[in-house]
Amino acid sequence: MELYERLEELDADKAEMRASRILQGLGFTTAMKQKKLKDFSGGWRMRVALAR
Repeated sequence: MELYERLEELDADKAEMRASRILQGLGFTTAMKQKKLKDFSGGWRMRVALAR
């Protein structure tokens, strides 16, 4: 039960939405959010690192 309590504290069910907003704020388009990390240039990978 401890795991579920922690997930609830973190609002884990909203994580994808929060991540999407952060990426959008860093200039990612909707199409870019669907790409694999290996397909991005070094500059865009740095933005992903900042989002993390």
